[in-house]
Amino acid sequence: MKNILAKRSFVLFTIVITAAFCFFAGSAFAEPDISGQWQSNLGVIYNITQIGDKFTWHMPSNNQMGFGDINGTNVSAVWPIGYATGTITVDTANRGIGINWSNGVVFTRPASPPPAPTPPAYTWQQIGTPAAAIYAGGNRLFATNPSSGDIYEYSGTPGSWTKVGSPGNMFAVGGNGQLYGLSPDLSGVWRYDNTPMNWTQIGGPASRIYARGNQLFATNPSTGDIYQYNHTPDSWTKIGGPGNVFAVGGMGQLYGLSPDMSGVWRYDGTPMSWTKIGGPASKIYAGGNQLFATNPSTGDIYRYDGTPNAWTKVGGPGYSFTVGGNGQLYGISPDMSGVWKYSGTPMIWTIIGEQAYAIAAAGNNLYGIQSGTLTVWRYIP
Repeated sequence: MKNILAKRSFVLFTIVITAAFCFFAGSAFAEPDISGQWQSNLGVIYNITQIGDKFTWHMPSNNQMGFGDINGTNVSAVWPIGYATGTITVDTANRGIGINWSNGVVFTRPASPPPAPTPPAYTWQQIGTPAAAIYAGGNRLFATNPSSGDIYEYSGTPGSWTKVGSPGNMFAVGGNGQLYGLSPDLSGVWRYDNTPMNWTQIGGPASRIYARGNQLFATNPSTGDIYQYNHTPDSWTKIGGPGNVFAVGGMGQLYGLSPDMSGVWRYDGTPMSWTKIGGPASKIYAGGNQLFATNPSTGDIYRYDGTPNAWTKVGGPGYSFTVGGNGQLYGISPDMSGVWKYSGTPMIWTIIGEQAYAIAAAGNNLYGIQSGTLTVWRYIP
């Protein structure tokens, strides 16, 4: 009889707590989450099921059950032979990790693991080993070996490069992918004939060369004057005086920064005919039909609006910038910690990469040298 009464009492208690739980389940608040498995300081396991501010618990070792209420971090529980109150300790996710009960029992469980870091919304693929510099144009990419200075062409398959030339002082790539080089001692301008190690000298001494579209320009090392290549070896035309730096647009448009950096000028297509289109600048960058310049005081970058002296601020300072053949502007943050893409709307940029030492764009393609490792990477939009 005693066992029968015990069983009947337990069944009756189960019915009562189930009914009570169902009755109270409708009031759900943002209470701490205590659902799941717990272990007491007595080595006993408890499984808690929670809905809102109500819960039931079950002790598998002796099939004991109970129910309770949650009010903030305060908790109370009832079971067939007892009653207790307690205080809940929560982690940063408002998940209960400890309950100190008034009867001396302590529930514990591990804190919730930190959320997994959000993966970056950009992808880069390593395509080459360390490089000193990269040059891009058309659908071609070239890089110089940091030890030998030799120049290599990327085949389009990661890790596959072909040596195409010996060291040069600098190189430039036209919008059609044509590669040019300046000899190490500045004594001559050379054109790569698209067969590895086969080059043709097309000009004499120069201090710098600039290429884009189907145009090539070079500056005289003695006077600083700028010359345009006429597409015949040793045939060049003087088109302007000295400049601090020059930039070439996607269609071969030429722009120059005056020697004292006091103004930006546009070549009008007739030798020695130039138009001033902007004030002081420290650097100029061109690509496609776009021209950008950096403010010498703030480092902010401005876009030329197509009318002399009409410029729009589009971004803050950067370590360096590059413009693709489609006019897309990219920049490296001042501390070289990130690569950013200009949205086309002033001051709106999106981060697309990390830790870059140099970047080069051609058409829709963007390449970079990772700071630290100096390895070569390709951006995958």
